Amino acid sequence: MSSNRGFSDRGIDFPSLDAMTYLNTGTVGITPAPVVEDLIRYSKLAETEGQRAYEPLKVKVESTRGVLAETLNASVDEIAFGSNATEAINWVAAGLDMREGDEVLMSNSEHPAMLFPWGNQRDKGKVRLRWFDVDHDPEITLSNLQSAITANTRIISVSHVERHHGVRLPVKEICELAKDEGVLSLVDGAQSLGMFPVDVQAMGCDFYVGNGHKWLCGPNGIGILYVNSKRLKLLTPAHAGPANKPGESFWDKAGGIILPNRASKYEYGTRNLASLAALASSVQYHQNIGIDLIEQRLSSLADTVRNCIRAREWLLTSPEDWTRGSVLVSFHIPEIDAKEFCRRLASEFDTFVSPNSSNGIRVSPHFYNTEHDINDAFSTIDSALNERES
Repeated sequence: MSSNRGFSDRGIDFPSLDAMTYLNTGTVGITPAPVVEDLIRYSKLAETEGQRAYEPLKVKVESTRGVLAETLNASVDEIAFGSNATEAINWVAAGLDMREGDEVLMSNSEHPAMLFPWGNQRDKGKVRLRWFDVDHDPEITLSNLQSAITANTRIISVSHVERHHGVRLPVKEICELAKDEGVLSLVDGAQSLGMFPVDVQAMGCDFYVGNGHKWLCGPNGIGILYVNSKRLKLLTPAHAGPANKPGESFWDKAGGIILPNRASKYEYGTRNLASLAALASSVQYHQNIGIDLIEQRLSSLADTVRNCIRAREWLLTSPEDWTRGSVLVSFHIPEIDAKEFCRRLASEFDTFVSPNSSNGIRVSPHFYNTEHDINDAFSTIDSALNERES
C-alpha cells in the first residue's frame, strides 16, 4: 500500500466523495483507494492461485493480528477475527458458562449487535437481562449502573460510544466497578475503534469487540475480538473446527478436541483471507496519519456540526463537548419523520446522514470529510425542508 497522502488529498484516496456528501461513517465508512487496491490484489491472489495463495495470505493475516494488537495495546494471543462484531459478541455470550439466575447488565441504548446475542441466551433460559440508563453526565451513568448491579450480575456489557447520540461512556470506570464487584466486562467498540485511541489495558476490560468497516475504513465482513489473556479459559467455543494456522488445533478419537489457549481458537475453517489481510492496510493508513491527529480533526468537525445545529436553533441531543461525546452528533428537527427525511436526502440529494432512535438525525463525519461537507449538508437540509413546506 502506498503511504497516506494526508487530509488534503482526499480526491485521490476517496474519489467517491466528489459525487456525494457523505456524513455517515457511523453506519459504514469509506475505504481509501490504496486499501481497496490491496484488497483487490489479495482477492485476485486468493481466487486465482488456489492453495499457492494460502501461505502468503496467512502471513498477511498474522500481520493484521499484530497491528491490531499494537493498536489496542494487547498481545497477538488476545486477538481473534470473526465475520463481524455481532459474531464476536456471540462468541462471548455463548461461550461463558452462565448459570440459571445469572444476570447480564446492559444500557438501554445498545445496538442490536449486543441485544440479539444476549437476548438469544435469555430466550434459551440461560440468563436474565437488566438495564440502566446512559446520561450525558458520566457520573450519572455510573450511578445508574451501580444501582442496577445485583448479587446475580455476572457481566456488564456496554458500548464504548452510544450509537444514537454519540455519548461516550466512562468505560474505564465501568470496568473498574465491574472488577470491584467481581463481575466481567464486555465493551462494544464498534463506534470507537479508529475514532480515538483505544487502550484495552488502561481500560481494564475483559472483552472488547470492534469491526473493520466503520472508523477503521477497512473491508466489510471483519469482526475483532479482544479477550484478556486471564479470561481465555472462561470462554468455551460454541462452535469448533480446524484452525487456519497449522498445529493450532487437534482432534483424535481418544483425546477429543484440543484447542490452543489463545483467542484464535474461536476462528475455524476457510475464511476470507484477502479481507483480513487488507485490514492491516487500513490500520496502517490510520497510523500514517496518526490517531491523535485523527481525533483532533474529528473533534473539530464535531464542533462544526454543533455550530450548524445551534445556528438553526434545532435541539442538540448529543453531548456539548468532545470528552463526553464523539463525532456522532444528533439533533431533532420539529415536525419531520427523520427516517423518511434521511431517505429523501440520500435519494434526491446524494447526502448521507442517518436517523436515530428518537426521530432525530445523526451526522457522523470522518477524517476524510471537511467543514465544507458539513456546511453543504446543512444547506441541503435547509433546501429539502423549504421544498417540503412550499
